[in-house]
Amino acid sequence: PFYIAGLVLNVGMGLANRMMATLQVFFIAQPLLIGSALALLVLAIPTMMRGFLEPFAEWLQTYGF
Repeated sequence: PFYIAGLVLNVGMGLANRMMATLQVFFIAQPLLIGSALALLVLAIPTMMRGFLEPFAEWLQTYGF
């Protein structure tokens, strides 16, 4: 998801840079990139943690911890 979101945003910024050549689009849009990546991370963390913690809990149960 991070690669796709980054690719879409960078392509959009590239198009905006072509339309407004005098404006430093990449410099202005960097906070947007960082914010969108953090928002995507907040949305993805529960799924990633569930994918890690469920097998880890099973592994701990097999060894009696």
